Amino acid sequence: LADLWGVRRLFMAALAVCTLSGLMAQGLAPRVQARSVCLVEAARGDVLLERNADLPIAPASLAKLATLAVLGEELDAGRISLDDTVEILPGEAWDELPYNASSMYLERGMRVSIRDLARGLAVASANDAAFVLARRLSGSVSAFAVRMNRVARRYGLSLTRFVRPVLHTC
Repeated sequence: LADLWGVRRLFMAALAVCTLSGLMAQGLAPRVQARSVCLVEAARGDVLLERNADLPIAPASLAKLATLAVLGEELDAGRISLDDTVEILPGEAWDELPYNASSMYLERGMRVSIRDLARGLAVASANDAAFVLARRLSGSVSAFAVRMNRVARRYGLSLTRFVRPVLHTC
């Protein structure tokens, strides 16, 4: 399953780059409303689209993508399985998230599979899932943030600094 996880990620990234490259070759660059954007074709390193690429902004969903990247490393290394389960412990860090924060509504004592946590994070942007994965994969949120920052550096995000697996301040 870990190999399939990596293949899916690679396929989606390749599909996005091919689609954008084709549009740009036809002079049909997409309109992007983001304040900052930088899209690089990974194989050659060509910058396909860039605007305010070094503008400091809060990472938002980038934190969740970094969380999924660390999860992918663990799956690829065989240290965990999508079928492994995690027990939700009392006092998990998301207790202090804002009322309207995206969530899977995890409750203490529940046992949740890594697969369901990953789905909750990827599909529902579930902040509680991000905290549970951080604890399961690294033992603590702060140790997990170190790993997220390593992933960021590996992808060339030298100005990005994570302190937790979600943007919300706890």
